[in-house]
Amino acid sequence: MGKIETISVSELSGYIRYLLEQDKALQNVQVQGEISNLTKHGSGHWYFTLKDSDSQISCAFFKGARASIGNYQPENGDQVIVKGNISVYPPRGSYQLIVNGMSPAGEGDLHQQFLRLKNKLLLEGLFDAAHKKKLPIFPQKIGVITSLTGAVIRDICQTLRRRWPAIEVIISPARMQGEGTADSVMDAFDLLVNKVEPEVIIIARGGGSMEDLWGFNDERLARKVYKSQIPVISAIGHETDFTILDFVADQRAATPTAAAEIASPDRNDFLARLIQWEQSINREMVNFTLFRRQHLDDLSRQLQFALQSNLQNHQNALKVLEAQINQLDILKVMSRGFSIVTLNNERISSEQQIQAGDLIQIHFHQGKAKAHITETEK
Repeated sequence: MGKIETISVSELSGYIRYLLEQDKALQNVQVQGEISNLTKHGSGHWYFTLKDSDSQISCAFFKGARASIGNYQPENGDQVIVKGNISVYPPRGSYQLIVNGMSPAGEGDLHQQFLRLKNKLLLEGLFDAAHKKKLPIFPQKIGVITSLTGAVIRDICQTLRRRWPAIEVIISPARMQGEGTADSVMDAFDLLVNKVEPEVIIIARGGGSMEDLWGFNDERLARKVYKSQIPVISAIGHETDFTILDFVADQRAATPTAAAEIASPDRNDFLARLIQWEQSINREMVNFTLFRRQHLDDLSRQLQFALQSNLQNHQNALKVLEAQINQLDILKVMSRGFSIVTLNNERISSEQQIQAGDLIQIHFHQGKAKAHITETEK
């Protein structure tokens, strides 16, 4: 009997791994089960257990492979279909499934169709922010495409009435689930655009499964909304539900109520702004009045100073004139010893005006006297 060769645990694990990875039946397998013990590691890798009622298997979904599922975020309890390869994790000596693809169970084909259309329209630029149209600040007319039954239409109308009652709301009913959904929505859309011409269009419905929302992943509907000159708000499903319409619309709302809030101004906010504007205008008016008063006070002081300065200049000029006049005052001159001689009340300034025998009067500073001319010198 030959001797049995002894090998290490690592060698045994390595050989088992080799056998598993060489078995084509264990590569690129597709397994359905429920996710449990999901750990989303900070490194970007996901680790979880895939189980059914009788068995379970450890799974590793590495960061690099997760690009294949887009925005899909699985949670514990989700039924999924995973694709991958069977391998061994040597440190624990346990076999595991290395995942390279995942989709919700029952929605795998739809999810792949969704991803293909999404990538196609993304590459064509239909989702680019540069093509998004701005919503009007104060719309007067809003078109709503939804079902006439259910809470959606009630929530939208109540929200719009509460926020801005002056808005006119036009409902264009459409089928929002099942076969013919996309055609019905497009007909309702054309009716609004061609007959009503609203300033904003809201397309809304409640949440649901991917099958329920599938009509909003229609390429024709996406292109119609993209080409629309009227801004479109998409409110399809709940916050975690995404459709192609959400990506191509000008705005995406998490709920129909949120869509109504996005589309309309809030009268309470507007009234608060009006009050702020009024207060600001009042402050400006008060400041303007105070400024004008201050300016008038400054002008008054300047005018008063100018008048006083001008008056002082005139007073000084008068004093100069007064001094000059005083110098010419005959009485003051006579007070210094000068006299005035008159003949027949006419002032004598030359000896040629008189002759011998004339009776002249001599006026002094104080008093006067008469005198006869006895002789003149010619």
